[in-house]
Amino acid sequence: MDCLIPGANMRVVNRTIQALSKISDELYIEGEIDNLSFVAMNMNKTAYAKYTFHSIFFVNYKIEDGSDEKITCKIHMKSLLNVFKNKIDRKVEMCRILFDKDATQILFKLKYKQDIMVVHNLKLIDFDYLTIDYNTEDAKNNITGTGVFFNQILSNFQTSDSSLSLEVNSNKITLRNYDVGVSTVYKGMRSQIVLTGNEFDSYSIGEETNIVLSLKPFRSAISFGEFFNIPIMLHFKNGGWPIILRMKNTTFNVDYILATVNPDDSESQSTTTSEVLDPVLRCVQNRNNAECVNLSMEVDSSEKDLTLADKEAMESVNWDDNDFDNDVTMSPPITKRNVEKEKMANIFGRCFDPTFHTSMLDFGEELAPNSDSD
Repeated sequence: MDCLIPGANMRVVNRTIQALSKISDELYIEGEIDNLSFVAMNMNKTAYAKYTFHSIFFVNYKIEDGSDEKITCKIHMKSLLNVFKNKIDRKVEMCRILFDKDATQILFKLKYKQDIMVVHNLKLIDFDYLTIDYNTEDAKNNITGTGVFFNQILSNFQTSDSSLSLEVNSNKITLRNYDVGVSTVYKGMRSQIVLTGNEFDSYSIGEETNIVLSLKPFRSAISFGEFFNIPIMLHFKNGGWPIILRMKNTTFNVDYILATVNPDDSESQSTTTSEVLDPVLRCVQNRNNAECVNLSMEVDSSEKDLTLADKEAMESVNWDDNDFDNDVTMSPPITKRNVEKEKMANIFGRCFDPTFHTSMLDFGEELAPNSDSD
């Protein structure tokens, strides 16, 4: 494979690498007869992104003659980020990518201004072929809008938000950073945006649904579309089915496949979350009570294992005859100040002794006289 990228298209490649680096630490490069693709998938296999560049995107694009199968290799994303650094598109006039089918390295030649040539040899790593078949024909819900518009929507959510909830019907769409059915919220701020269908370029809802998806890869795709002002199309069905985000240009296509969750089927998850709730937080929630009790000690697991004989034996004991006050010695709480005090006493213990005198210590031979007082 031999392809030559002009300097005018380097910013597209640079933005592509920056977007894919937020999804995975590894990058697949797939070369076919008429296009070159950059593919990434996260470790949990919940986010898949593919950037496909057509042959007209390059000045020269060539694949081995007689090669019907696509040429695939995988490299570390970190090594590629060192090649495509920030603002590289302003300095590079040409970029050439060379790769052979049985090679162990892939070659990147960057021609900078003033006829400076930089060559990067990146080692390949073992890989498994990624074969994901997807289509948008089964999607009953289709929404289209500009990248700038979607970016304005996401600007209302914080960068620390991990998920995004989409509730759609025939008239409007509601976006939230929380689940409606879950009462326990650890977030400091709840955000909700309601948009009508008329605000989008295209809005077609065939089935009312509510889905939850990961916000990080979704934000990465929206950021790419906003930078080049490309129309973004969302195709989805219902919770549990993936949502497909697609961007099309005359020279390249972008496809994102993100896993979704149906929040209506997460009752058991919300119950589990409430069961393992931090006792301190639950104490704050019950602050209206006269006394705040550590709820983690409400049920003693040892009482569940007591037999009838054990309970009778415990009831027969006269607990009033035992004087526990004389046996219990309360130790002072361990604080940082006490620890420092003990440490100082151990180091300078003899200095604090009232019978201590400097004549008791043997300092050896005096090598230098005492300095003047002034």
